[in-house]
Amino acid sequence: MVAQARANVGKPGHDPYRAVAKVRSGAGISMDELGDIIVEHERLRNIATQLEQRFQANRNPQTLADWNAANQVSQDFAVNVVKPAGTYFGEYGRALQEVSPPNPLTITGAEEIARKRLGQELSPRQKSTIARNTATNQSNVAKANARARKAVAKVGPGTISEAEFTNKMKDIMKKLMPCNP
Repeated sequence: MVAQARANVGKPGHDPYRAVAKVRSGAGISMDELGDIIVEHERLRNIATQLEQRFQANRNPQTLADWNAANQVSQDFAVNVVKPAGTYFGEYGRALQEVSPPNPLTITGAEEIARKRLGQELSPRQKSTIARNTATNQSNVAKANARARKAVAKVGPGTISEAEFTNKMKDIMKKLMPCNP
């Protein structure tokens, strides 16, 4: 994203300020436009740095004024453009975290997990294996749930602490499904 934006600098039609206008209006931007904004901020910061060096080499009111002005433009860009653009992508990322994970006890969910981990489409043989394993896992979970219901009924109220009950359930789940943590 940023590397591509750097490569686009100076090319005809490339205008990072289209993305800046979108950010200022509150509109969403693409990853490529975020790259353009990052590269533009780098450019403004580099100008300020060069003018700082010029001031350090030749201290006078004009070089100080030039440096201060460029530094202020860079800081304003960071606060008014880079930060809101980053906030937009941060909110986007937080929204994606709210997507519920696939359910490994369904074939659909198990296949989605396998495709993600393998990084490719599944072969018919892999799908068949997933279907068998999913059926086995569903059966094991059903057995574990039944045992948990029986344990709850058997224990009755007030005879065991919640922590003890949780530990016993974990032990039962480990026995039924040793591959799960």
